[in-house]
Amino acid sequence: MKDKICVITGANSGIGKETAKALAAMGAHIVMVCRNPQKGEAARDEIIKLTGNKNIDLLMADLSSLDAIRKLAEELKTRYDHIDVLIHNAGTTFMSRQLSKEGHEMTFAVNYLAVYYLTILTLHLLTKAPQGRIVIVSSALEQMGKIDWDDIDFNNRSYNIITAYSQSKLMLIIFTKELAKRLKYTHITVNALHPGGVATNLGITNNNLFYKLIWKFIGWFMISAKKGAETSVYLASSPDVSKTSGQYWSHKKIRKYNKLADDPEAGQKLWDLSASYADIEFMNQFEKTENA
Repeated sequence: MKDKICVITGANSGIGKETAKALAAMGAHIVMVCRNPQKGEAARDEIIKLTGNKNIDLLMADLSSLDAIRKLAEELKTRYDHIDVLIHNAGTTFMSRQLSKEGHEMTFAVNYLAVYYLTILTLHLLTKAPQGRIVIVSSALEQMGKIDWDDIDFNNRSYNIITAYSQSKLMLIIFTKELAKRLKYTHITVNALHPGGVATNLGITNNNLFYKLIWKFIGWFMISAKKGAETSVYLASSPDVSKTSGQYWSHKKIRKYNKLADDPEAGQKLWDLSASYADIEFMNQFEKTENA
């Protein structure tokens, strides 16, 4: 991993920080994408101190905003001539329905749409790497996921934290399978993973005391963030999976996933839905790259 450029979202805490730390220790050039400047800088300083690797960059972006993601992609394009590894680690939950700047339900906006959009906008940088890798952190709750194609944003149905979260995580598996199919003739791989039941601060930002207490209690029975990061690090760095794509992993082994992800109609439907929020001109360029 010496000097390989690894972009990691949500890298200032939990699994993201442990992933950044492990890859930095291998000599990688880490690009931390964070939302909070203070937490991001503190995590960056900690990783440099622990690993001795000074090639740790910090970029700021609110991943709930498509505009912010576009600006992030432009900054990546300006600063780097390629990306070796793109790790989508950032994720969140919300007790009540909230909307993004563009009017999307926030769980969908952060957990799925940001992954799709940042991937598409940086794909040309991944094509310039000797062997680009895309790693997507999902969740075992994808097994419970169901997608209401007519009401993704919960405009006409009751919002539920588990329903919204599991829907977003199932979308990540479907996207992984569909993107892998479209990148079949390139040197870019894409894989998703379940990190295990990890004791992180996911959702702690929700301003609900009862929820925070329940999450803290559950955390006593979970694995550490360091342990949870192992599969992300494995998929980002191991030569054993350099040609493996379109799979769902846990504990560094391929696992079963929601059968909806194997439905070509669902893959096309999610792709079309996602593309409807993307820049058409870039999408045309992407299709040319894909078919080349």
